[in-house]
This record gives sequence, C-alpha cells and structure tokens, in this order.
Amino acid sequence: MSNSTPGTAATDPGVDLEARDAARWARVALQYPKAPPGLINLEHGYFGAMALPVQTAYEDGIRHVNHAQRQRIDANPDRSIWRA
Repeated sequence: MSNSTPGTAATDPGVDLEARDAARWARVALQYPKAPPGLINLEHGYFGAMALPVQTAYEDGIRHVNHAQRQRIDANPDRSIWRA
C-alpha cells in the first residue's frame, strides 16, 4: 500500500482523461431523472433510477407483454387457466 495521498479524479494522473471529462458526465446525468431535493441514495448501486432510455424500453416491454396476454385471454376466454 502506498503512503501517498491520492489526488482527486480531476488531478490524479492515474485516472483516464475520459473519466475526468466533466462535460461527458453532465451528458450522462441528463439521461437520468432528477432526484428529489434532500434524497440520499444509500443503496450503493443495488437499487436506483434507470437511465430514461432504459426506463422507456422497459415500460414499452411491459405494455407489449400485457397487450399480448390480453389478446390471448380474449381469443380463448374459456381456458381454465384464465379463470380465477
């Protein structure tokens, strides 16, 4: 282990230039919903907001599955698996 104090990501020569690009990270941040004021996420990456394009694709998939299932039920209303 080194006894030296590492610099910040902005000054540490061991950090890739792309990782130091604040404008790039600002563009990444725009893809996520804004957190409510005062929110502190303590989940460390296990749970959190999806990027907005990912959330849109996820919701589209759910709508597709629900629509397809509804069509199957409507086409076969007497099947025993549909009855409660």
